[in-house]
Amino acid sequence: MSKSSNIATRLQSELIGQIIYTLSSAMIVVVLTRLLTSEEYGLFYLTLSIFSIVGIFAKLGIDKSAAKYITEYKNTNEGQIRNVIKFSFGSFLFLISISSIAILIFSEHVAYFLGEPELIPLLSIGVMFLIFSAATGFARKTLQAFENIKYASILNGIVGLGKLAFSAVFVLLGLGALGALLGYITATIVATIFGFIIVYKFHYINYPASIPIETDLRRRIIEYSIPLTGSKAADKLDKEIDTILVGFFLNPTAVGYYVISKQIIEFIQVPINAVGFTLSPTFGSEKANDRIDNAQIIYQRAIGNILLLYIPAATGLIIIADPLVRLIFGEEYIGAIPVLQTLGVYAILLAVAKPTSHGLDYLGRAKERSIAKGLTSVLNFILNLIFIPMIGVSGAAVATVITFSIYTLSIFYIINKEFSVKIGYLIHILINVTFVSIIMGGAVYILLNYVANLITLIGVVLIGVVIWLVLSVSIGILDIEKVVDELPIVKW
Repeated sequence: MSKSSNIATRLQSELIGQIIYTLSSAMIVVVLTRLLTSEEYGLFYLTLSIFSIVGIFAKLGIDKSAAKYITEYKNTNEGQIRNVIKFSFGSFLFLISISSIAILIFSEHVAYFLGEPELIPLLSIGVMFLIFSAATGFARKTLQAFENIKYASILNGIVGLGKLAFSAVFVLLGLGALGALLGYITATIVATIFGFIIVYKFHYINYPASIPIETDLRRRIIEYSIPLTGSKAADKLDKEIDTILVGFFLNPTAVGYYVISKQIIEFIQVPINAVGFTLSPTFGSEKANDRIDNAQIIYQRAIGNILLLYIPAATGLIIIADPLVRLIFGEEYIGAIPVLQTLGVYAILLAVAKPTSHGLDYLGRAKERSIAKGLTSVLNFILNLIFIPMIGVSGAAVATVITFSIYTLSIFYIINKEFSVKIGYLIHILINVTFVSIIMGGAVYILLNYVANLITLIGVVLIGVVIWLVLSVSIGILDIEKVVDELPIVKW
């Protein structure tokens, strides 16, 4: 099987897993917004945001650093694979233990600092979520390194479906936000067991056990984890600190508005999550084998198709935000509408940034990415402190768009030094896609006058998709035959 076919097959597996996970996540949002009060919903996701930040210290980039060396050694020195896994897993156990103890000690202090004493039981019990969500991520990163995208995607699907099923059951039993958290804990326990069984059975035992560990391997894994930790910490601050600051300056209901908007943006990132996860180890492998031109072609075409898909999608989302929020989440969440419209621009930036960021980590450029992410995250924090008290929850969205624009341009510049991307090719696509988006957006805006319920809203969206499709084919930026022949999404 050719390299292109291998990539397409792995991408298809990951895309299916991402679709299952994201559809499950979308259903969780709908279910929980209907079963919980807006305050309970905000408290639940405020808890998840806190654990997301603490989770940085639960791994410190060890899992991703190990994945980088697994990718490298499976092509050059298979005897070190077990050593990489054993050392990284031992480091993970140590770090997760320290992080869990810290949460148990400081949970009350965190809750009272945020002015939300209701967080105390959620933070205390949520330590289990911290442990097993980190463990699931460790297993998934290891499978990604082996390019076992099939089982990595199944693992993702298990997490998504498990969260939906278990959280719905516990909430229906009357446990409120605590029940939703217990559902997440149960799902990650199941996923962790599955993930580690797969890693052990299909990979770990297939490599020699008696090879002594290289003298400086431990040091190199730790050293490379440092910029990865910096990038991860900055990324989490970008994604979660704004949520926490909304809770600090405003209230749990405002947190709910902001979280719903960001979850909708994450929902439309399904294809890009699959692209980034699938391609990043391929970039590393191609560079290790001195085939950087192949990596450049793969990346360039991926970005071209991202622009083709996400500029129209973001345009449509901005236009239909009002009826979308009202019809799906209810009048209680209309405060999320301006937030979602602002974050529409963020959707495009995020789509470009995901495969670029992951690619840089596997290309050995984690340090440069870490610096870019760190600087923009500090700026994001400062802008949140200014904008949230000034203009409310929408201020967090404005800060995100400004700082993520700077970050996306920065990492594109860095990867361009590796690949020498043909900028003219991307500008040509950008101009044509903008034209298509304007025409499509105008039609959708006019048709909103006929939206009376969810069915008619879906109808308007489908008409927009048809207009996008016809115009894209007509002006030659979309080739239907190639899309059908080489599904999904990216033409390699």
